[in-house]
Amino acid sequence: MASTSDPRTLGPSRARLGIEAALLVIAVLVVCLITMGAVTRYGPPMLFAPLLALALAFAALRLLDDPVDVLCWFLFIIVNLDFLRIQGTRLTADILTSSMLLYAVLVRIGLAGSLAVRGRVEKAFLAYLLLTFISVVLSVDRPASLKNWGRDLEYWVLFVFLTTLALSERQRLRIALASVVSSVIPCLLGLAGMAFGIDAFYGAITPVEGGPWVKRVNGTLAHPVVFSEYLAFIATITLGLILLQKRWRTLLVSVFALQLVLLYLTYGRTGWIEFLISVIALFWITGRRKVVFTVLPAMVMGVAFAVPTLLARMQNAFDLSNESDNSMLWRLGLWIYALKKFPQKPIFGSGQDTFIGYVAYGTQSINFRHRGGTGFAAHHTWINLLIETGLVGMLSFLVLIMTAGKSLKRRRSEPDGVRDPIVVGVSAAFVGLMVGSFAHDTFNLPCISVYFWVLLAVALKPKAIAATP
Repeated sequence: MASTSDPRTLGPSRARLGIEAALLVIAVLVVCLITMGAVTRYGPPMLFAPLLALALAFAALRLLDDPVDVLCWFLFIIVNLDFLRIQGTRLTADILTSSMLLYAVLVRIGLAGSLAVRGRVEKAFLAYLLLTFISVVLSVDRPASLKNWGRDLEYWVLFVFLTTLALSERQRLRIALASVVSSVIPCLLGLAGMAFGIDAFYGAITPVEGGPWVKRVNGTLAHPVVFSEYLAFIATITLGLILLQKRWRTLLVSVFALQLVLLYLTYGRTGWIEFLISVIALFWITGRRKVVFTVLPAMVMGVAFAVPTLLARMQNAFDLSNESDNSMLWRLGLWIYALKKFPQKPIFGSGQDTFIGYVAYGTQSINFRHRGGTGFAAHHTWINLLIETGLVGMLSFLVLIMTAGKSLKRRRSEPDGVRDPIVVGVSAAFVGLMVGSFAHDTFNLPCISVYFWVLLAVALKPKAIAATP
């Protein structure tokens, strides 16, 4: 009789357990080394790093059995960690959390033995990553550029992972629901910040044309504009689910109403315009043309005149009297100034995440230097790409976006596509992001990009090949 300890008698499950245990030990050792280095440099609070190590290992092992469950929890919490910064570093808690998920994904891919890159979007994304890595090497600030490039690499790995993962219809909807419900926490904290004056959630002050100054809700994100664009994107997905998905409708309507209230309280013009365009695209795609031409215009005009602050903020877009409000005229000045810097590094640019310091718009002002300012963000996806990654990076990203748009169009042309709430919602939100890209760097916002690439991967998966639960 063979001994039970004989390796030849071990089944596949025992063998896999051995691999998992080895990976767990390696992960803990690596994180312990990182912890000692972090404590030396940043102090005793870094002793909590081993907890991250355990969470990382648990996520990796859990991902082997139920990847959709891990992904849903990740999507639920990631947006709420953007404002937790580690002092003296460029790291935020959402970056650490997403790195943990990325490790878990890589463990699963490593055990599977392959990373299939089959689709057009994946290949276009990979080309963009390879070309922009040259910009990282030539960057004027390599650490900042490498971190930014690493986020793009993370989105690509998640996208490829999801495109190769068999998903049932129920799992697809779970991922979309987790993305939508994730907005509840930042929305509620934004309201709490307004009610109790908590600066972390209730910050920037902005003038209203011909009226008082107002404070704008941040939620848990870095800035009211970022919060407004995130809400514009995620509210479009929510509305798509409400229109085309019968399940959870009561919950979704409540979440949608909360999103709209907070979208208003951000006083974010870019987010408002982006959401309006997305809603028009959503009704147009679903064939509700009468709503587009009759109901929506009446609603927009009614809301604009019923809510004076909204109309005043729109008029304020062309007021140049207050520089800090970033009016449209002010932005035109920024873009012209930035384009004058373009010939200095036209091919590969100054490196990702270097626009503020490299262009340094406004730093010539004595008042600006006195306030400790270092420059302004680009407020424009394409000019930002042109300056940071040059012609090569901008054109490769344009190819990527066009490929994604064409893939969504093909998916909608399939028999089930036009009635699929995820396909329709992502398509409409994509239109809004494209519009917003000309007034803000929408695709470079982690709180939007991670949801966009995950939901795009889910949307491009036809129901015909989805697995049963």
